[in-house]
Amino acid sequence: VTAELLVRRMLLRLSTGRAFAALDDVREAVRVSAQYPDSAEYALAVAELADAELWHDEPSGPARAQEAVRLARACGSDKALAYALTANVVRQVIAGGGEGLAEAQEAQAAAACARDFWAFSHAALWTGNCIDGPVSREVTECLLRARVEMTSLGAPHTYAAWISASEALGLLLLGDWHACEERATSRAWVDAWTH
Repeated sequence: VTAELLVRRMLLRLSTGRAFAALDDVREAVRVSAQYPDSAEYALAVAELADAELWHDEPSGPARAQEAVRLARACGSDKALAYALTANVVRQVIAGGGEGLAEAQEAQAAAACARDFWAFSHAALWTGNCIDGPVSREVTECLLRARVEMTSLGAPHTYAAWISASEALGLLLLGDWHACEERATSRAWVDAWTH
């Protein structure tokens, strides 16, 4: 439980802009849960440590991301798998080569099964990163599908707004300011939420 709370605190600090992929909490989460190497909490902690290490260009990040996927598959936790696959997608996108789309989509599916909408949003954004950059109609359509799926699953509006903001950016860069305004003012996800 402590490990999961430490991971959650790191994600909350990231979401609120207090710290960007801070390593302290997730390192402690790995240390605390290491005595339970077959647990979902350990797999989750390793996944989020890998993700943070990748963002900080730590040499251990790539191998840890691959290990997180192995651990998550072994423990059978959809939640841990969603985070681990996304960390591995980050690794693949950073390395280049255009890989990771299938894993990003699998991460979204695992997050949906776990009803973990932070993980779902993160995976959806990385699915877009695997497809193309933000100036891509295909990416904005991918984000639209993710937002619709999240709202149909009953995700809190915060997560739908996160995806809407990303859609809005892409639409603005594509020159579709009417659709951008719709996403930015949240009319799109409010309409989806109420129907």
